[in-house]
Amino acid sequence: MTTQTVSQSARPVRIRPDFAPDMKRRHAAELFAHGLGYQKTAEILGLSPYTVRDWARAYKAGRFGTVLAANQMRYSEEEREKVLALRAQGLSWRAIAEQTGVKMATCRKWVMAAQNPKTE
Repeated sequence: MTTQTVSQSARPVRIRPDFAPDMKRRHAAELFAHGLGYQKTAEILGLSPYTVRDWARAYKAGRFGTVLAANQMRYSEEEREKVLALRAQGLSWRAIAEQTGVKMATCRKWVMAAQNPKTE
């Protein structure tokens, strides 16, 4: 069994989830700087007041970023399916991580979730 390592340029593509755009985050920061509260800001931006409340708390603590962090990006469904297929072939976690560029812990989480689907 041979494994290939993934070069830095061949990292898996991570996609942006359907979160508020960076433009709305920047606009919220401007409104906070002008003294508006989170409820009025949420109304102006057309966002959930709970989301904007969390942003306002982060802004006051100096932790609010106007650009979505890389760790909030998501892997594509194709990437998940590839990991599941490689594990079904019997590859080790390390081999899967090297071939796909996805961390071992993430691979394990995906496989365990697929093996134990939640019943509702």
